Amino acid sequence: MQILDKAKELADAIRNSEELKAVREGEMAISADPEAQKIIEEYQNLQKEVHTQGLQELTAELKEQADSIEEKMSKNQTLVDYLGAQEKLDNILGQLNNMINNALTQQNEEGCTSCSSCCGSCS
Repeated sequence: MQILDKAKELADAIRNSEELKAVREGEMAISADPEAQKIIEEYQNLQKEVHTQGLQELTAELKEQADSIEEKMSKNQTLVDYLGAQEKLDNILGQLNNMINNALTQQNEEGCTSCSSCCGSCS
């Protein structure tokens, strides 16, 4: 089936992409950086606390903790590099998801559906 063949090609392209390689290298760097691991643990604990409490908005105390963790993250080059690499990969995957969604909703690159006449090219 042609679609599955294309999906395999896409999976291979993602697997071999510089973006995914950078994320994997970032993961390895984090595993070798105890300070980065400690910051991530603090972040995860804060997330669990917020989730457990079912908060829609952070309390002043939790906001202060979040700001402190964010500051620590921004000062740890291992985490900065990893988060940058993760953002690039996420952007590519988001663009891919948009392309698929557009195909499923019959939208062109301008965001118009083929039947909405919003761009005048569908007549």
